[in-house]
Amino acid sequence: MKRKLTFIALGIVFIAIIATVVIISNAHNEKIDTNIDLSNVPSALNPDTKEFIIKAGVNTPGLENDGWFFNYGMNYLRKKSTFLNIKEKGFDHVRVPIDLRLFYDEKNNSLNEKLMKKYDRIIDLAEWAGLYVIVDFHGWYDISPAKSEDHDLFLKLWRLVAERYSNRSNYVIFELMNEPSLKTAPSFSLNILQREAVEAIRETNPTRLILCAAPDGNQPWLLNEVSIIEEDKNLAVAVHIYHPGDFTHQGYWWAGREPNKQAKLTEEMLAELQWNLNETKKFMEKTGIPVIINEFGMNLEISDKQDRYTYLGTITEFCNKNNIPWTIWRYNWKEMGVYGKGKWKEDIVDVLFLRDVKD
Repeated sequence: MKRKLTFIALGIVFIAIIATVVIISNAHNEKIDTNIDLSNVPSALNPDTKEFIIKAGVNTPGLENDGWFFNYGMNYLRKKSTFLNIKEKGFDHVRVPIDLRLFYDEKNNSLNEKLMKKYDRIIDLAEWAGLYVIVDFHGWYDISPAKSEDHDLFLKLWRLVAERYSNRSNYVIFELMNEPSLKTAPSFSLNILQREAVEAIRETNPTRLILCAAPDGNQPWLLNEVSIIEEDKNLAVAVHIYHPGDFTHQGYWWAGREPNKQAKLTEEMLAELQWNLNETKKFMEKTGIPVIINEFGMNLEISDKQDRYTYLGTITEFCNKNNIPWTIWRYNWKEMGVYGKGKWKEDIVDVLFLRDVKD
């Protein structure tokens, strides 16, 4: 009798697994209109005025580590509902981190076609929903331009991606790298590598918007060490704002903070935040090079409600006044996510868009 019940239980589990796979598969194969005329989509950055037309975005991670191969964080990126949800909430762009090394077929010196088709699907969905999409080379934090193998692979990957997406609309934006380490990529060698990458991309994408990284984890206070091709009008620099870390990463053990311990936002902390924001403005005024803050965020679970409102509102208000697009980290996750369990954190969205919070 026990054996019979065990077999029945196993059968039920097996059927449930098959049903789940079918449901997920169907969701991933949702039809979209790929015949939309995208020929007149303007660039996210006006090359003549150096002003952005995008304003507010959200990071949609899941492909920046080897979790890809287990569909970790992946399923939501292949659904129409995700991109419609983001668009209808008022966002105009998404940043989709991807570690391109995981998509490289070394044997054939090409991109893995099977995996890249899945990323193509994400871009299809973003374009279909009317969202700009940042193809963000994420995860190679210890890249060393001085190592020939790193240098060559980095340029090779960008050439392959640029060729693949050369006929894509202006909705598609390239971001060269994410948070390079100052230890392995000092500013001088980082500048050379990024210049070479821009030149490689320009072979097939002469006018596509490209985002370069500020040194040492996209630090705004190191913007003055950035050197890009001045003649290229379709370049901008990406910075990240997680200042001060003791506030933004409060309670996160993985960030070296005491688990679940709240940190209050002090005047000194706000001053540090404002100083870093001002560094972006000073750089733009001095060089005429546009800046995007494409990562910022904080612990939304344990932080004081009014503190988080003040902190996030300070950032987006500054961005709005200075024509700096912002992209919050992140869309859905238990840590820093602004959407979860099928609903938005409405108060946070209100603060980001500088609306009165409805408690």
